[in-house]
Amino acid sequence: MKKSIISGALAICLTVCLVGCGGGGSNTSSTTAAPAATTAAAQSQAATPAADAEPLYIGMAVPLTGDSAMYGETVRDGVQYGVDEINANGGINGRQIQLVIEDDKGNTSEAAMVAQKLAEDDRLFCIIGHVNSSCTLVGIPIYADAGLTVLNTSSSAANITQQGFTNFFRTVISDDLQAPMMIRHVAENLGEKKVAFLTPNSDYGLGLLASAEKAAADYGVEIVGSEMYVPSQDKDFSVQLAKIKQGGPEAILILGDYNEAGLILKQMAAAGMGDLDVVTTASCSNEIMIELAGKENAEGVYMLGYWDPERPEPIVQNFVKEFTAAYGHEPDERNAYGYEIPYIIKQAIEEYGATRDNLSDILREKVEFTGPTGLDKFDQNGDVTEKMQMVFVIHDGKFTSWVKE
Repeated sequence: MKKSIISGALAICLTVCLVGCGGGGSNTSSTTAAPAATTAAAQSQAATPAADAEPLYIGMAVPLTGDSAMYGETVRDGVQYGVDEINANGGINGRQIQLVIEDDKGNTSEAAMVAQKLAEDDRLFCIIGHVNSSCTLVGIPIYADAGLTVLNTSSSAANITQQGFTNFFRTVISDDLQAPMMIRHVAENLGEKKVAFLTPNSDYGLGLLASAEKAAADYGVEIVGSEMYVPSQDKDFSVQLAKIKQGGPEAILILGDYNEAGLILKQMAAAGMGDLDVVTTASCSNEIMIELAGKENAEGVYMLGYWDPERPEPIVQNFVKEFTAAYGHEPDERNAYGYEIPYIIKQAIEEYGATRDNLSDILREKVEFTGPTGLDKFDQNGDVTEKMQMVFVIHDGKFTSWVKE
């Protein structure tokens, strides 16, 4: 039950071998620029590129307004921090990176217009974005028609890499892997066999749901309830929760984002369902969820995540220390994923001679970059092939690493 909480930050990693399976800086942007940050890298007096070197322009499409703005801001800040470090140390082959940032508002119609605007910019080497899976699905074919490679930090819907496009690469694990690990945690670690799902009616949510349903059958877990909601719109989940309660679940999987998850947790407590185990997605790794739920109602909630700032490896701890000094807070997973993207581009160009035309081939066939979140190595579909997921539990208002008792 949810009441069983461990103390401390003991780590357990559900390792998934998937083989086969912001600181300051110059931006061209029609939206709010990243907040200024004085990084250690920016203070460095490393190699300075020739004054007449043409900048390396990289487009970025993220939500900076609207309900998904916090996701976009964290991706932007992580990317910008990596750009600042690289630029302060001589750039990429002597060229300074310059981001061209557009706000897609987390809206598919806006994302299509943003994608078209970026696709028509002949200066761009590649694209970083989008954040929402639905926006990414809209943008990929537009970028493909323009011959632009897309690197992505956050869109995990399984169907994105099943469309046949060869220009898309993501550093986040596909939902094909996330949802089964959530079911595995319920079945093997919590020893429970009856679950219910609360799912946003979106590409992200539906992809997770399909994978979770299949995994439930594989692990012998009975689905006793499954309800949908409209993301960024629904605030009252009492009807869905009442139906789920009738099914008698032992655990509830919230297959959505932190905003709705926080409200759901609060309303679960009001409905007398506060003792049920709850497992959330990596998209809930935000303290706003805890604030919305209330500290007491969030206690004991589990989350499957990909990023643990407490991992002892130097590459992790150095990044955490320096990013925190620059931005005043520890990096979250989107900061970490965003930070890696400029370095992946740097490796592709400097070590393998990537150009705008052959970047996709280089990423698929040659690039292997180890960053704070692990090894970025892409398969033929553009998915990462070796990264791990971790189980966290909310204890005393904080996400802490979890270990089975």
